[in-house]
Amino acid sequence: MPIDVSTFLTNLAESRRAAQLAERKGFVPATGIELPVALEVAIRQRLMLTPVLARSRLATTSASIGVPSCEREQIEYWFARYGGNANWHLHLGQSGLVALAIDPAQATYSLAALTEADDSWRRSLNFVAQGRWHFLFESEPALPRLRGYPGLELHAGHSILVPPSIISGRTLFYKDANAPILPLPYMSESAILR
Repeated sequence: MPIDVSTFLTNLAESRRAAQLAERKGFVPATGIELPVALEVAIRQRLMLTPVLARSRLATTSASIGVPSCEREQIEYWFARYGGNANWHLHLGQSGLVALAIDPAQATYSLAALTEADDSWRRSLNFVAQGRWHFLFESEPALPRLRGYPGLELHAGHSILVPPSIISGRTLFYKDANAPILPLPYMSESAILR
């Protein structure tokens, strides 16, 4: 009897999760294992991560290992196994998040036009990668398009490299590890209509 695509994908994801759980069965973390602060942030914020075994900002999800997880046991297992040899993908869609990438050299006027001088969004969890700020926000159904706004790019539904990844020899870190993840800020109607 044929099954629909949704059922197939659900079954596939469940079998991958079961295999991942079986792989770490019997794993006993080293006494006093200390995760980097950025991974502690990911666990606390319930960010769905996978390690990436490629030290490139261009690494695709095919370089990721396993099924995205926010569970301490799984992240400790990955960290113990791959340590400093892995970068980390944040799976935005599965985490219910979007990332706003801002090039500060180009985005001053775009930000002023979109947020109407409300800068409370700057308190959301963020990090710098290759000269661009990346702010994490809760996702929402009607996302702005941001076409025609220089210096701004909205990432949604895919994965991005996050701290403690290393890009071009520099370790990424969160500006404030205790910052909350805020709702996406209000953006003027012009952003949604473009």
